[in-house]
Amino acid sequence: MNDLVDRARDLLRGAGHDAHAKRLDSFTGREGVCVRRISPTRVETYMDGTRAVDLAYQAVVRRRSESDAMTECIDIADMLDGADVPSANGSYLFESQEVVAGPQELELDEALFYAWECRVVAHITEC
Repeated sequence: MNDLVDRARDLLRGAGHDAHAKRLDSFTGREGVCVRRISPTRVETYMDGTRAVDLAYQAVVRRRSESDAMTECIDIADMLDGADVPSANGSYLFESQEVVAGPQELELDEALFYAWECRVVAHITEC
């Protein structure tokens, strides 16, 4: 498995965001930033076994203040759009990425928290 989500988390942490690469439900009752994979939008397998993948991932900001969640999500989307996120373990070759949705509010079934999210598609070749 590639380390793209972990590398995106590291990029956000380096900018001072409290980012984690975990399942969203692991944040029940807590504030923070969750970076998680969602379904890839394109996968092509080549004869040499490499795969061209448009890998989608999501950054979700959960805060008790709606304004804080929105502002931080906008900052994160600006940071991730066009960012260079190379693999640390050689599991993929990074080509490019862009924000494809958001920042936008994400409905939660949890009182006292607000969530905003953005969705990113990274164009990579898995080795």
